Amino acid sequence: TQKTAAARGRFRPAYTRVKFGEGGAVPELIVATPKGAEVRLTGKIDRVDLEESGGDFAVIDYRLGDRRLSLDEVYYGLSLQLLTHLLVLQTHGKVLAGRELTPTAAFYVRMLRSLGSVAHPAEAISPDDPRFHLSAKPRGLLDERVARELDASLETGTSEVINVQINKDGSFGNRRKSDGADAEEFAALLAHVKKRLGELADEVLSGEIAIRPYMMGHETPCPRCEYRSVCRFEPAERYHQLPVLGRDGVLAQLMAPGVAKGGASDAE
Repeated sequence: TQKTAAARGRFRPAYTRVKFGEGGAVPELIVATPKGAEVRLTGKIDRVDLEESGGDFAVIDYRLGDRRLSLDEVYYGLSLQLLTHLLVLQTHGKVLAGRELTPTAAFYVRMLRSLGSVAHPAEAISPDDPRFHLSAKPRGLLDERVARELDASLETGTSEVINVQINKDGSFGNRRKSDGADAEEFAALLAHVKKRLGELADEVLSGEIAIRPYMMGHETPCPRCEYRSVCRFEPAERYHQLPVLGRDGVLAQLMAPGVAKGGASDAE
């Protein structure tokens, strides 16, 4: 699947298992917090792809199953890892590649193909058909300006490689379900991630350990939590309610006039 997708674009795998922090290929990411503290982040990036002719790069995070990036979860600080990897190489790209790097995309790539449904077996795509290997698209976030570098065959319509659609007039369509963002939105999301990292670090340093699991729509982390026997939170107690904004709502919040491009800091 990855080989077939790469053949359709101009990004190529350049580095794998990139550790950042002590003993790593690049230094840790240092984030200044709103209260004047400093947090040093370490970790590992599964894969880094570079555009053949320049400094544009994408980060890849491997997952066994299907995983999509929720901008609501990014906004509230619940899912920051994938986009933080972009910040790491935006800051230290020259250490890794010998030149400044520009973040343009971040994707989850699933390693296990799921079962699909067809009305009749004759309608199933043969494994010999290139479309078979493109049925599991990477999902995440991309700067729309590199859409055609990720899928060079994309003119109009829906891309077979990435989750974007281009209208006949050249504009990007179906943006509510798209993984694309324009350059300003993309930059605002990265700035917001950095801001949330600092805010969360301040909460940790101040000793904030209140048992207030969130509820967003009908979703809460409690059924999957490893610490249920310790926290003893009861569903009848008050959850920390996080309004569901949706993709458009999150972008509207971050791009609102007068709002710092780090975005709002809480669900209040």
